[in-house]
Amino acid sequence: MALLVCPECAREISDKAWACPHCGLPAEYFYFLAPDAKAAPITPVSISVTSLCDMLVAFEHDYPALLVKDGYIAAQEVQQLQKMYAQYNDALQNNIFARYILHHADQLAVDLIRLQRFHMAMDSLTFDIARRNDRFVSQKMIVYKDYFDTILHELDPN
Repeated sequence: MALLVCPECAREISDKAWACPHCGLPAEYFYFLAPDAKAAPITPVSISVTSLCDMLVAFEHDYPALLVKDGYIAAQEVQQLQKMYAQYNDALQNNIFARYILHHADQLAVDLIRLQRFHMAMDSLTFDIARRNDRFVSQKMIVYKDYFDTILHELDPN
């Protein structure tokens, strides 16, 4: 028997339990089987629903703040945002956990609209940043057109 951490209440439970004896979360909602495994579930989702709600609020602040930033958005900044929210994004890729959240959203106080925006933003993050950076570079090329047109004029008038 192994002890696992319940993703809802963060207390230790047996890997043989049908549900968390502390909060009642069914084991099927925080386990998923390895593709080649036939036996016991192996990987619990490592986030709680409370932290998921808090994360959705934080993401709704961090994501737009990155997009409205004045300047070019570096790949390191994008990676930092992805890394900060990767644990939640990965947990929500677990179909069992995602279904549990969707079916119990009212009881868990999860804002499904925020959750949907989180999914869409994480899926399109790279594209959105690339598009925003292209727009930034195009605007700067217009602003500095005279400079770019004459920068090498003294060296080569042609």
